Amino acid sequence: MSAIETLYKTKIAPALQDKKIETLIFTELTKMVSASYTSNMASDESFCFKFNLPLIAVNNFYKILNLNPVEVNLSFKSDWGSTLTAMHTDPYYQILLLLIYHGIITKKENITKNALMVLLLKIWNGRKSHFFKYCDKRVMKYVISRMLTNRHILSKYENPVTLLQDYFVPTLLSKYAPEIHQDIFKLKRLFEQSYARIFQLFIFNPRTNLQTGKQEAQGGLLPIYMKAREEGLYITTQGQKQQDDENVSGYEDFATTHNRDEIVDKTTDFMVMNKVLYPINIITEINRKTNVSVKIIEKILAALNEHKNIEIIQNLLVLILSRCNVTSVTDICKGNFSTLIQKNVISSKNNDEANKIQRLLDVLLERIFKEKLDINFNNYSVVHKIKIRNVIIFAIEHNLFRVNCRGN
Repeated sequence: MSAIETLYKTKIAPALQDKKIETLIFTELTKMVSASYTSNMASDESFCFKFNLPLIAVNNFYKILNLNPVEVNLSFKSDWGSTLTAMHTDPYYQILLLLIYHGIITKKENITKNALMVLLLKIWNGRKSHFFKYCDKRVMKYVISRMLTNRHILSKYENPVTLLQDYFVPTLLSKYAPEIHQDIFKLKRLFEQSYARIFQLFIFNPRTNLQTGKQEAQGGLLPIYMKAREEGLYITTQGQKQQDDENVSGYEDFATTHNRDEIVDKTTDFMVMNKVLYPINIITEINRKTNVSVKIIEKILAALNEHKNIEIIQNLLVLILSRCNVTSVTDICKGNFSTLIQKNVISSKNNDEANKIQRLLDVLLERIFKEKLDINFNNYSVVHKIKIRNVIIFAIEHNLFRVNCRGN
């Protein structure tokens, strides 16, 4: 049993069996959501709005449940690993994640929805403050009303509170609540996807500007806002809203990021939750491309699909799809995907994403070689290491095609 699950069953569940305590927590969550809704609806700041966070009220849940934040944090670290970000170890998020779990397990839908909503408020504030330290509401209103295509998700909602409450809460729970009910480790994925999807509202598909050398977003709210500000456009400016022109530069459909999320989730789940058998022709092909021995390839592939590798595999998929600019399943299934892998992943050097891919592969291979082969991966030459890394890249390419193009 996981440390978080043990904590829940031994301390949180017994406390919440007292209906007075459970009702108190539900009432407090409802007040927080109601206050955020009322304040945002009364504001004219559009998507420049920043919520007043109920920090004290959320942290008070620890007292109500007689929980020690340090003990809770240790439980999360035990399950999620010791090298976590500040967000992972934030007591505000941790107590809300526990309440989300309680709501899912006990089928208390309102507790689940309200706890997730309060969690999303803080994520929104953090991303809004990071990308829009100085946000001109006149420019923002112009962007939302006149520069977004009708298919853009932000064009469908009036303000952040309705976006979070009516879109993010139901879509996230629809995807991840059933998984969390079966496996508490999926709570981490819900949390990280909550962050990733709000992050992608503001910026996605970053690319290096060859002239300036700086990373610039190709899509998301930030580049559109900056374009409007540079051109002096704001709500009193006359202008025409863009129609459904799919080729307008910088207005990439937000659904792109969700398509990619679906590909990552589906492929990751297939790889780590099934006993994946690699056909002999695939092993032979990888041997031909890498010149790594068949015996080593078989050992690597057998160890690759273990559940403990889930985070590394998920991160590798995200990076590889980003490097190949995959926006839908069609990009994987069409004939040039192998060429994109070769050009943008295997042959690509000295950029942030390629370097991250290499570091992740090295962590994974060091573990596989130590546990399965009793060999120190770092004893290999630089050239041989590259060949061995490519074994995993080709295996991931095979799984991407197998899962998304031919079925399981």
